[in-house]
Amino acid sequence: MTNNQENLSKENQIYTVLSIGQRGVGKTVFLAASYQSLKNPATWGNQANIVFRSQEEESEEDIEKILNYVARTGQYPPATLKISNFDFSLEKKSGDQSEKIATIRWWDLPGESCQIYNLAFVNMALQANACLLFLEAASLLNDSDKHNNYLKIFQTLIEIINYNKNRFNLGIIISKCDLVVSDQKCWQNLQLKVKELEQKLREQKVNHRFFYSTVLIDSQQGTLQANQALDSLSWLLSQIDRQLVNFS
Repeated sequence: MTNNQENLSKENQIYTVLSIGQRGVGKTVFLAASYQSLKNPATWGNQANIVFRSQEEESEEDIEKILNYVARTGQYPPATLKISNFDFSLEKKSGDQSEKIATIRWWDLPGESCQIYNLAFVNMALQANACLLFLEAASLLNDSDKHNNYLKIFQTLIEIINYNKNRFNLGIIISKCDLVVSDQKCWQNLQLKVKELEQKLREQKVNHRFFYSTVLIDSQQGTLQANQALDSLSWLLSQIDRQLVNFS
């Protein structure tokens, strides 16, 4: 294979990432903050100069609406501002030149669709290269319907992975950690909950990693500041394809 053929092959690679979680868990804000960080790598300390570029004008407009809302109001966006599906190019920037590495197809799924008897969801999960599962920190600490729904989604994914038996890359985002981290007892209890979930994944030999996430608003700049965003995306993409650049 010539270098030109190899580069063309890379450009044509399409990887699918599922984004799963209950409504209001913070999936859309996480994606918007990640896109903001990777759209302009020099601004956000992205030393590997990896860039996200939207392939669809409508999807990019949806993200810009979210970022503009945050900049204008200093508040998190309402649930009505959301992103369903989003295709973007993953590019490596060198000076004024950019090299396309792959296409990432981001599918955002509401938690209520994640049922083992939902054939459409099962097929999507089996075809995906990776999954980001969002679990809200406060809800994991409360014995509530919302907490039980999170555990059902978690268990459904394990059942699908067991059925498939192939390698499955699962990143678990514990979202809104800023709401519990200041309370030492709550934080310790959250870590215990995460250890319980992690033990289940280890028993099933699921390739996984947990990330404690906060997405804060910089009141002076009117921008979203997401910790763990680059780390989680870097890990997930490196698990999909070892040739994809680690940009953490």
